[in-house]
Amino acid sequence: MPCLLELDFLLKAVNGSILQRGNPNFFSGVTTDSRQSVKNKLFFALKGPRFDGHDFLNSAIEKGVIGCIVSREDKTQELLKNRKLTVIQVPDTLKALQELAQLWTQHLQTKVLAVTGSNGKTTSRAFSEVLCSSLKPFASTKSYNNSIGVPLSLLTVNRREAFLIQEIGTSRPGEIAFLTSLCDPLISAVTMVGPSHLEGLYSLTAIAQEKQQIYLNSPKALWVFNRDNVWTDKMFHELAPSHPSVLIFSSRRENADVRLNWIQESAQSSVVAGHIGPVRSQVKVTFSGAPNLENLMCASALALGAGIDPKEIWQKIPQCRLPKGRQEWFQVKDKNISIVFDAYNANPSSMDFFLQSCGKFSKPDQRLLVIGDMKELGGDSERYHRELAQHSEVLKSRFVAFVGEYAGIIEEQLRDRGFKGRFISSKTYDNNILSAVKEELQPEDLLAIKASRSLRLERLFFDLTGQKKLFYIDWV
Repeated sequence: MPCLLELDFLLKAVNGSILQRGNPNFFSGVTTDSRQSVKNKLFFALKGPRFDGHDFLNSAIEKGVIGCIVSREDKTQELLKNRKLTVIQVPDTLKALQELAQLWTQHLQTKVLAVTGSNGKTTSRAFSEVLCSSLKPFASTKSYNNSIGVPLSLLTVNRREAFLIQEIGTSRPGEIAFLTSLCDPLISAVTMVGPSHLEGLYSLTAIAQEKQQIYLNSPKALWVFNRDNVWTDKMFHELAPSHPSVLIFSSRRENADVRLNWIQESAQSSVVAGHIGPVRSQVKVTFSGAPNLENLMCASALALGAGIDPKEIWQKIPQCRLPKGRQEWFQVKDKNISIVFDAYNANPSSMDFFLQSCGKFSKPDQRLLVIGDMKELGGDSERYHRELAQHSEVLKSRFVAFVGEYAGIIEEQLRDRGFKGRFISSKTYDNNILSAVKEELQPEDLLAIKASRSLRLERLFFDLTGQKKLFYIDWV
């Protein structure tokens, strides 16, 4: 059931003028996308560098929108011809959306569990959703974690004092501070800090300073700290001593509120052991890898902070699953090959973890890598791509295909490092990549696919398997 917005509440929330009062006086939620289900909703005509929602007003109205928030005066006269349509004009439609979300959150007294980090936001959110399931939590839609997505997620909540598990993202300084203030979290956490979004933040120090704003802008919240990451551990030492409510997670520190370790059985399963609060136990999970252990500990700490009994957390851990498109392993039985797909996103930290996992569960002479650009690394892009080509698991692989603009750097580094396998490259995924992979694949091989999602390397998976959609990728 969507949130039900009353017109008078809406007018109180946004700084605008009502040009026409339609009928009825309630809206069944909000939308910014005319391609979605919009019937009886309120449409915000957002403007961005590559789009203008005002251009899609007619489409939204035809599909059942009953109210519009606009900023362009040249569009209002046409809208006023429809007497059933509520029309509100504001100076800035995005700001109006954010103001509405903030007031709605305060009105419902929503309990927000907010999580940010260079890696692991979506996975920690997905795990938390399982571990907190008895609270019937809402979760940020898809990976909505920016200045548009966070307000839209806040406006999905329709119960008083409900829990919302919300991702907080950033690509520029000040974004986390603003989004945290918008949410007013009950619990705040940083999964880890690593090289990502360097295009807007420039350095690891700047990234860490941006991430810690989730703590500094939620002074009344319970703060969850990762003691296993050097940057978040530094935040703990600087911030925790003066804060009254703190939980920590770690795989190494016995005094941690959540301490977990695991015995890795295969690429797709591990045994998790340790303690959550005072309760010690061990269970089996269907994923592996150090970053995912961090994500599980973060989710367990969030659940513990939300009041879930530690025994219940242990019982639900085996139900946790990795989000689609993140290190998914597939067996193609008719070809007797394995495929691991992780092309939802890519940065140096996640790429290193991916390659190490491939190294643990495949022989170099049976491994084919199809990797691509790691985006948003700014002035450090060339350096990080050189380091990628120098990775031991890349150099040992039988076949490497690189897709993206850094193909020349990759090829140069592989040649200089004495790479003995076969290498091909392309600016974009094309039939040459597909043909080379088909030609090279042999029974018992592992094909590993990893890149930033803008390269759309899921197309290789589809072309090889004939499947249409085995995993979900959000292209918003």
